[in-house]
Amino acid sequence: MTAFADTITREVTSWEGVTSRRGPFGTVEFRFGRYLLGALPLSGLVDERTPPDRTPKTLEGVTLVLTGGLDTVSREEATAMATAAGARVASSVSGKTTFVVAGRDPGTKLAKAESLGVEVIDEAEFRKRLGA
Repeated sequence: MTAFADTITREVTSWEGVTSRRGPFGTVEFRFGRYLLGALPLSGLVDERTPPDRTPKTLEGVTLVLTGGLDTVSREEATAMATAAGARVASSVSGKTTFVVAGRDPGTKLAKAESLGVEVIDEAEFRKRLGA
């Protein structure tokens, strides 16, 4: 245990009713009865191990384009959701585009998708494919 972690452990466990124990991932956990108050990495301030990404990759290998306004999320949120699900979000439609998500007032991207025969879906279908 580092000097910092040791000092914090001594201080926090001096509070009435608080106990500590070794937790998973090289941490010391602080508890008040059955409630977890927090955990501190034993190696210092930051636990260098990254927890595994458990986000389902329902759009792995998909390239999609967003066009128009979506009703329930912003474009930035939709991009983050798609990327987390394994998709590549492109800014323009091409023959490599898997599908286009068309919201309110879609622009020229919709016409280009239709001319290339690219599948066009709405926001509800996009959410289904995300698994949301």
